[in-house]
Amino acid sequence: MGLKKDYYGKCATCMGYSLGDKSKIKVPVGYYCHNKKDFFSPGDSCNSLFNGYVENKKVTDDNIKDALKALEPPKTTWFGSYSKPGGCFITTIVCDIIGLDDDSSILKAMRSFRDDYLAKHEEYIPLLIQYDSIGPEIALHLQCDKNKKKIARKLVANYLSGCVFLLQQKKFDDAASLYYEMVEYLASYYDVYIAIDTDFEQPNPNGLLGHARIRKSDN
Repeated sequence: MGLKKDYYGKCATCMGYSLGDKSKIKVPVGYYCHNKKDFFSPGDSCNSLFNGYVENKKVTDDNIKDALKALEPPKTTWFGSYSKPGGCFITTIVCDIIGLDDDSSILKAMRSFRDDYLAKHEEYIPLLIQYDSIGPEIALHLQCDKNKKKIARKLVANYLSGCVFLLQQKKFDDAASLYYEMVEYLASYYDVYIAIDTDFEQPNPNGLLGHARIRKSDN
C-alpha cells in the first residue's frame, strides 16, 4: 500500500526517524529522532533537519498505521464496563517529566490529600470526578508537548508546591481551591472539556475517585 500525502515531509518519512522501531519508542509521545535526540510523533515535522522521503526508505500507510497503534497507551478498566486510557497527570508531571520518584514528598502529600480529605468531603466529589474525566486526556497532552519540561516546572512552582505548603499548614480548603485552579488551567491550556454528571448515587464508589479513571454511565 502506498503513502498518502498526509505524511509527506513529516517525521514518519525522515531518514533520521526510528519509525516502527519498538526499541526506540516512548508511549504515547512517539519514536526517537537521531537528529533532534528526542521523541516525536510520526506526524511531526522539522524543516531544518528533514531528510525526505527517499527510495531506500519506502514508508507506506500500513507502516504508519502500525506505528501509531504501538503508541496507544494501555487502557485501565474499572467495574468491567468502564474503560479509559490511564494516566494521572500529576504523576506524569512529577515522575515522567520532572524525574522525581513515585514516593516523592509531592506525590505523597497530594495522594494523602485526595484520599484523606477530598474523598471524605462530599462537596469535593465533583472535583474528583472532574479529575477522573479529564486527567488522562491532560496527561497525554503533557507527554506529547514539546515544551513539557518547562510547563511541568511551572506547574510544580505555581500549583503543586503551593498545595503542599497549604496542606502542611492544614489549610485544606485553600489547597483544594489551588488544586481546582490547576485543573482548570490545564483544561483551558489544552482545550480539554468533558461534561461531568454530578448526579451520583454513591459519592465515592469503592474509594476509587481521583485516580484518573473515568466514570461513565451504562447508557
